Amino acid sequence: MMAKVYFNYGTMNSRKSAEILMVKHKYETYNREVLLVKPKLDERDNGVIRSRAFSDVAEVDLLVGNDRGTIFSFTKKKMPSVVIVDEVQFLTCYQVEELFQIADDLDIPVITYGLMTDFKTNMFEASKRLVELGAKLNEVKSVCAYCERKAVFNMRLNEEGIPIFDGKQIEVGFHYESVCRGCYNKLKKIFSKDK
Repeated sequence: MMAKVYFNYGTMNSRKSAEILMVKHKYETYNREVLLVKPKLDERDNGVIRSRAFSDVAEVDLLVGNDRGTIFSFTKKKMPSVVIVDEVQFLTCYQVEELFQIADDLDIPVITYGLMTDFKTNMFEASKRLVELGAKLNEVKSVCAYCERKAVFNMRLNEEGIPIFDGKQIEVGFHYESVCRGCYNKLKKIFSKDK
């Protein structure tokens, strides 16, 4: 059976980093080598994966920019038991295709974690490519910051904690809250410039 590419997606604060650390621990418990990959674009905790849920930290093996072929060639050289990618939404489409090449050509499973959509509810290009190429999808569920429904969107807040609905797709330094569709739409009607 051929190895698979898995896409574990969820909103901000849905325990994705905690899951990465737990999966890494499980593999290492059985003396399996884990290759941790993270995009350089994610400047928070650059070089490590840190969970807000508990104090564990893991060093990243490969930080990638927009370069082509690096993930595949680094994996081929190391030949780990598994490749785990954090913040996969920040990869390029070509790099997502490399992940499938790792699964198909090297028979190494690839487990990715990230966001499906941005703060405007649009899919990230890398997330879209994962879906298009047939990654096995798993939703990491979370609760809305304002009610008890399931969170499905990430809402961007400015310095004063007010929701904002315009700006670049990727901008560092903002705070985000996980929200359900109902709360997102209600707050958008109140705070959007396009009212």
